[in-house]
Amino acid sequence: MNSLNIGKNIKKLRDERNITQQQLADAIGVSFQAVSKWECGTTLPDIAMLPAIASFFDVTIDELFKPDMMAYRNKAERLMSIYERDIENSDAFEAVFQLFVLAFEDLFFSLTDSTKSSRGIMI
Repeated sequence: MNSLNIGKNIKKLRDERNITQQQLADAIGVSFQAVSKWECGTTLPDIAMLPAIASFFDVTIDELFKPDMMAYRNKAERLMSIYERDIENSDAFEAVFQLFVLAFEDLFFSLTDSTKSSRGIMI
């Protein structure tokens, strides 16, 4: 794990919310110089500060360390990106989709024949 990611991610999160180093520092109880050092990779935040930083930006502590964290305009955009990535990478999505199609077909055919579904299953 590249320890410098946390500083870069704090900067991304700050920039996407248009927050100054001073505003972040005031909110979590450190100096703006400390925030600057984190972002430059000179120092790292104390481990005890991580929950406050994550809470301030409404992200997980894990996200603070991710090397490929993208900047988003807001939490909704971030959550949508995570959801879409999970769906795209999931083989289960295809299986669930196929089950949905089969269930829809059964429902459709059950409307045309009130006693049997398309698969001959009694309703």
